[in-house]
Amino acid sequence: MSEEKESVQTSQSGQAGEEAAATPAAVAKSGSNLRLKILLGLLLLCVIDVAYEKVWGNMLARSLKPFAEEKMAEFSKNPGGLKEEYASGVSAAREYVMFGERLGKVSIYIRSSDEGGEHYSEVDYFYEKDGSGWKFKESGGCDESQCRPEAMRAFGLKPTPAPPVPVKAPTKEKS
Repeated sequence: MSEEKESVQTSQSGQAGEEAAATPAAVAKSGSNLRLKILLGLLLLCVIDVAYEKVWGNMLARSLKPFAEEKMAEFSKNPGGLKEEYASGVSAAREYVMFGERLGKVSIYIRSSDEGGEHYSEVDYFYEKDGSGWKFKESGGCDESQCRPEAMRAFGLKPTPAPPVPVKAPTKEKS
């Protein structure tokens, strides 16, 4: 009979201890669930914003196509005496992720051929969204050593490194 009393007392004290211990654990668990819900909500907002910016950027890039065609026409008028081919690429995005001005870039890729082989270069034109149109901001270019991989991709080729530039050995002058 004493064994039964001990087991009853143990089970009663065990239940009371579990209830007391369960209360802080339940509170911690509910706080953890709240934090998890907040983090998942923020993650969902970021995913939605990235998808929205991607779609919007593609729509803006399509509005830059006439600028790319115009620039390619200008280049084809003045080939510079070499056999040249042209390709273009356009992109648009915000200046900063999710914030900032909407900017656009028109890239004209040039492949020229001469006795030394093929050479690649690129000229970029940067635009800023101004109301319903685009406003020219600046332009720049790069030579073969910097732009070769991207220009080759624009022509549908597998990028290869630029060929080394031959360096002439110094010669001694005879006096």
